[in-house]
Amino acid sequence: MFNADLDFLFLRKRGSDLLGQISAYRVAMNFLACICILAVDFKIFPRRYAKTETYGTGLMDIGVGSFIVANALVSRQARGIAKTNLRNAISSTCPLIVLGFARIFFTSSVDYQVRVGEYGVHWNFFFILAGVAILTSIINLPPSYCGILGWFILVVYEVILLLGLNEYLLSNDIISQNKEGIFSIFGYWGLYLVCVQLGNYLFFGKPGDDVLRTNDWARIRVWIICLLFWLLTVLLDRHVERVSRRMCNLAYVTVVLAMNLQVRFIEIGSVSKWFWTSSSALCSRMF
Repeated sequence: MFNADLDFLFLRKRGSDLLGQISAYRVAMNFLACICILAVDFKIFPRRYAKTETYGTGLMDIGVGSFIVANALVSRQARGIAKTNLRNAISSTCPLIVLGFARIFFTSSVDYQVRVGEYGVHWNFFFILAGVAILTSIINLPPSYCGILGWFILVVYEVILLLGLNEYLLSNDIISQNKEGIFSIFGYWGLYLVCVQLGNYLFFGKPGDDVLRTNDWARIRVWIICLLFWLLTVLLDRHVERVSRRMCNLAYVTVVLAMNLQVRFIEIGSVSKWFWTSSSALCSRMF
């Protein structure tokens, strides 16, 4: 009986370890983003890691989408805890809006060089995070349906880009100074919704599915979905439109999902194997 209880304890611990690895992944991603943001202003930082102007991908291009992915995978919507309303979303995004305006003020005060083609003249990433949170609260769906809405938004947005919006976003229009940031919100919003459903499916799901949330089962599903996203990225990049972080098109969304899931697969496969082999050996000696 003691051995059965111990096995059940290990099974539950494996599920909690899986969520702990997600937290470790988010911390590592934020830490790497801070290093890149500080290092990019120095000549020693390789230019190939910096953000691209129009099409293509660099290390810092992936960081923007990865931040959305890391937040969506463990969001309240993905966990199915409670639905958010517009009032709570606006109050929770007030710090982001304040940070956005503070960034505009300080960069203008010190005459810091800002790449206009990144988000626009006044737009920045804090406003994108706030916009995604507000849009998500307006259309409140269960996590199992968020992915359907997310893919619908991404496909419609990609079609509009191909119809001529991409040329407008890449043009130097003085009147529409923040067009890149405003229109890319729809791409990031679709990415967020897709990741909400992925997080619910891969790491949370229905109560009582502890066996399905173990590392082995999660690793298999992450690997399969990661491979599908890589194949979809190649097809979109070659036959539809090249990857563009500036517009947050469909190819950019798929490559961000593929890279983040690949990192998760490596992390689950390596860290958990070492951790649970060591823990099992230790407990066998103790008991």
